[in-house]
Amino acid sequence: MLPELKKFREVAEACHGNYSRIADAFGVTRQTVYNWCKEDPDFKEIATDCKMRLFDSALDAARALTVGIPKIGADGRLIGWIERPDGNMVRYILSTLGKNEGFTERKEITGDGQPLFPKVINLITDDLESPQEFKVGDPDEND
Repeated sequence: MLPELKKFREVAEACHGNYSRIADAFGVTRQTVYNWCKEDPDFKEIATDCKMRLFDSALDAARALTVGIPKIGADGRLIGWIERPDGNMVRYILSTLGKNEGFTERKEITGDGQPLFPKVINLITDDLESPQEFKVGDPDEND
């Protein structure tokens, strides 16, 4: 039996959309909560909204770690840090949220976007005097 939507919302908000914690609060299994959300779009929307609010809170925490928490003096000037910016978090934020701006961990190997290997490789034979040409590509092309 489904609980009242209002009660489900209260519990889901308190549990940040965590199905296991919601199940514990109602004295049911996690699967039961999953089924409620599967059967009723209103329940699913509430659970999803609560999870996304938790995500937003995590973004707020990530922001605080990224920019730090400054200690401002009476004159409005920076006098120190309550929490210094975390260099690893700055790097992570730039590599994920800033990848469209060119911040990435990816490394260009060739530097020019060209193929990594040449189309023709010179092979030296046993006599070391006459190099032989070997084309890289389709096996049929090397006949």
